[in-house]
Amino acid sequence: MNKIYTTVWCESRQQWVVTSELASGSGRPKLAPKKSALALLLGAMLLPSAPVMAVDYVDVTLTGEQTISSGDTATSTTINGGSQYIYNGGSATETVINDGGMQDVYVGGLATETTINNGGDQYILGGTATDTSINSGGKQEVINGGTTTATTISGGSQNVYNRGTATDTTINGGSQSVFSGGSATATIINSGGWQNVSSGGTATNTTINSGGNQYINGGTAIDTTINRGFQWVSHDSTATGTTINGGWQDVSNRGTATDTIINSGEQYVHIGGTANETTINGSGEQAIYGGTATDTTINSGGAQAIFNGGSATDTTINSGGGQYISVSGGGTATNTTINGGEQRVSSGGTATETTINSGGMQYVSSGGTATETTINDGGQQVVFNGGTATDTTINRGSQSVFGTVTGGTIFNSGIQLISSGGIVTDITLHSTGIQVVFDGGTATDTIINSRGIQSIFGGTATDTTINSGGWQDVYSGGAATVTTINNGALQQVRSGGTTIDTTINGGQSWLMTGALADGETQINAGGELLMDAGSVATDVHITGGTLSVTDLTSTTASYTPAQVDKLTMNGGNVNFLRNSDGEFAKLTITELNGTGNFLFNTSLADRKANFVTIEQGSGQFGIAVNDSGKEISDHTDLTVNLIHEKGGDIDFEMVTDNGRSTNMVDGGTYMYTLFSEQNKDGLNGGNVWYLGAMTEEPGGGENPGGGENPGGGENPGGGENPGGGENPGGGENPGGGENPGGGENPGGGETPGGGENPGGGENPGGGENPGGGENPGGGETPGGGENPGGGENPGGGENPDGGDNGNTGGSGGKKPMTTPATDAILAMSNAGLNVIHSELEGLRMYRANLDKTGPESNVWGHYLGSKNHTDTSNGAAYQLNQNGIEIGADARTDFARGSLVTGAFMSYSDNAVKHARGGKSKIDSYGIGLYATWFDASGFYADGVVKGNRLNNKLRAVMTNGRTGGDWTQYGLSTAVEGGYQFDVRDDLSLTPYARLAYVQMSSEDVKLSNGMKGNTGTPRSVTGEAGAKLTGKFSLGAAEFKPYLSAAIVQEYADSNEVTINARNRFDNNVKGTSGKYGLGASVSVGKDVTLYGEANYRQGSHTETPVQGVAGIRIGF
Repeated sequence: MNKIYTTVWCESRQQWVVTSELASGSGRPKLAPKKSALALLLGAMLLPSAPVMAVDYVDVTLTGEQTISSGDTATSTTINGGSQYIYNGGSATETVINDGGMQDVYVGGLATETTINNGGDQYILGGTATDTSINSGGKQEVINGGTTTATTISGGSQNVYNRGTATDTTINGGSQSVFSGGSATATIINSGGWQNVSSGGTATNTTINSGGNQYINGGTAIDTTINRGFQWVSHDSTATGTTINGGWQDVSNRGTATDTIINSGEQYVHIGGTANETTINGSGEQAIYGGTATDTTINSGGAQAIFNGGSATDTTINSGGGQYISVSGGGTATNTTINGGEQRVSSGGTATETTINSGGMQYVSSGGTATETTINDGGQQVVFNGGTATDTTINRGSQSVFGTVTGGTIFNSGIQLISSGGIVTDITLHSTGIQVVFDGGTATDTIINSRGIQSIFGGTATDTTINSGGWQDVYSGGAATVTTINNGALQQVRSGGTTIDTTINGGQSWLMTGALADGETQINAGGELLMDAGSVATDVHITGGTLSVTDLTSTTASYTPAQVDKLTMNGGNVNFLRNSDGEFAKLTITELNGTGNFLFNTSLADRKANFVTIEQGSGQFGIAVNDSGKEISDHTDLTVNLIHEKGGDIDFEMVTDNGRSTNMVDGGTYMYTLFSEQNKDGLNGGNVWYLGAMTEEPGGGENPGGGENPGGGENPGGGENPGGGENPGGGENPGGGENPGGGENPGGGETPGGGENPGGGENPGGGENPGGGENPGGGETPGGGENPGGGENPGGGENPDGGDNGNTGGSGGKKPMTTPATDAILAMSNAGLNVIHSELEGLRMYRANLDKTGPESNVWGHYLGSKNHTDTSNGAAYQLNQNGIEIGADARTDFARGSLVTGAFMSYSDNAVKHARGGKSKIDSYGIGLYATWFDASGFYADGVVKGNRLNNKLRAVMTNGRTGGDWTQYGLSTAVEGGYQFDVRDDLSLTPYARLAYVQMSSEDVKLSNGMKGNTGTPRSVTGEAGAKLTGKFSLGAAEFKPYLSAAIVQEYADSNEVTINARNRFDNNVKGTSGKYGLGASVSVGKDVTLYGEANYRQGSHTETPVQGVAGIRIGF
């Protein structure tokens, strides 16, 4: 190495000081290199050993080699083809390296403010370079742990590798390359600058400005900021934490970008590239061309586009985020969450498991597919023509369909709108889920569960299944084809709506005015087809189900009747509903075949009824009639037409409302039956079937009772089973549906009329809405025609010749038969007398065990029971079963001539009244009374009692078609006196003849039944006289005394004018006057001091009454 120096002793430092200069420095003398080397060698050999001072090199122009060692400094060196070596402790400042020049900075060396020009090289070999400027063609190599800081690259290059580090580099043109083991931190890449990060290299906190480029080719870039610059990530490289403010990031072949934030500009993810956890803000965009994006968040203004087989997974689109996922060319988006933004799926694209929340939108265009989408509250999905959505779940959100949708569930007020061109298949609705089919839309294989709704506005629904609680609504122009309606489901068909090939299994199809049921309508057991006036059904098959015709209103009475072109019945019913006091509905049947029942409502008092016109047919059918119960002004001169059978071979008979054969129907106070007559009342052609008065000797007309066996019998309809077994109407409820009569208990149970208003108040037809739905029988429900049977328009409709509603013939002067409701009122008016008599008899049985000896005071109580069969003078037969208790107390007062016993008692009894013609009523009796008995010393006794009662009456009667009932309260006052004489035949045997007179009277009360019948009980009273004898024995059984006895008597009822009024018109003498015999046995036994058990049982038989058993069993305690 060439060094030229001179050593001089310095007194102040007390050491040798080197003073030397190169020959070219500042005009000083130059020394040849050989002479310098020689001088150095001689100096080293000749001079004594001493410390050496550092050398300062200033303004040296170097063409050879220069070594800067520890303590040395080189300032303003220019290297022109030479080499400068800076070792540990050495430093070079403001060095200029020109073409062919080289500067090596080793470990511990420092190069500051170096300028590297074209062809110049700087090697940072473990040393440090600061504020370096690399101009065009210049090169800096940072290796072996070398460090550069604040380098500016202007067209040159910087290579960092093998533990080299570059910090705060600015690239203004030129390039920085970071290879394996190298790292670059806080690099700024300006326009024309390039940063290359290769395998094993790392670039951190890089800023890429406009026109700058960063290539990550196998290396790693961390926390890069792109300000309108460009970043390329490929070949197993990774870019983490990149922020893009304009410009773009390109991720391709095995490159990965993680935690990128795109504020503006774009991120491109090509085939093999992966972008994870990207956040897209403002005007930023992520374009996925065959690559993969995961956990992307798209905020307001951001966009994500997926093309050419690219895929996006777990994307979140927030409010205002436009994931214009033009998912096309085979692109896929999986598990996207849309919170207020948009997702667009177009040709060849697929979106899977998307969740659309409030404000979110998903658009599926032609060729696009959305699978397993969940649409929550406020979210929307639009499927355009040519788009496809599969297995969508709509939870309070909405789906608009112009394309194709397959599979899915709609609930919680979610709604699916199917517009023209939309095709939807295999959807399930429940829990207020709604499907709406507009004109040109199609829904197939829809299942409607509880609270699900399908509305068809001009479109078509095919193969729909409606389950319990589900609802299908068909509007004008809409069509429901091949619909299955199961138990508890409802189909409503409005004016202009059409059903085709409907099957009703336990549910209800309601045809409103102007609706059409085309094809075959099958009504199975429990199912109901409800028809308003003006509706049409072309082909109805009833197999145990019900066709119900709704009632008319004042606004719909002028419309044409409901019409069935062809009706085939195999059991089941045609049922007319009634829930108003207006006109009665009618039905027109073109052809009727099979077997079944027709259930009519009538108001015989008004001479009005439902009416059926039948053009032709064959079969055997039952007719059940439910009358209002209102009184008929002249029951001997009345007929009401029901059916005009114009042709064919049809036979009708009377049945009850549950299909059992009968030959009569209730009509106010009296009974009516079915007759037929040809060409009656201007109804020409075929037979007219009508109701006329029923007498106790059935007859009149051409065919009273109907059928081949008008009187009834086991099978009056003929054939082996013309009406369907014991219940030809089908089921226990032939009125249709689960509860076509309305209410919770329209006709059954222990309270057949139901609650406090059995039978349904003023509406015996049932409930306020017997047809079900929201407005059965109402709205624009046309009803039809006049009343060919008469009414107040005998000259109109099908009865142009007028007449008196078919009121011909009459009863022929025979005694009319009362209705079961009439008999029930008559029976209950009489039964209270028997209740009070039996309670008085119970007190008498107790007193029969008293005598003038024994304790001075007693308390007592006994069970009271009786069973009584009564048939009043009008034939109102009933059975009374009584169960009750009586308790009392008395005291004895002794006198010289005898003893007086006085006491008080009270009673309660529960009395069941079983009516002979059906129904079970009840009387609850509460009573209180006083009694006194005189025992004369001669053996004579006299007895008296007075008693008051309150009776709560609950009438429940069975009509021929239905049940009726009513409640009322009565009060009773009764008294009885008895006298007799005891003959002692011997000490242990006595005979006591006696006579007794009893009087009972009850208050007059008004009665109103739920079928409209009214009654007045009159003032029921009973006066009975009784004469008989009692034979008594006495035995001792150890310490107990046993007294058995037998009795026999004749009882005479004297009251013969108990008048009961029905419907304020018909009066009945309701007495049981006559003679009867009574026989009894009883006993008392003393089981302890002043404790006596007693009991008695009687049997009574007379002309109007029989009491198989009446008795008491009780205990008396003295003190």
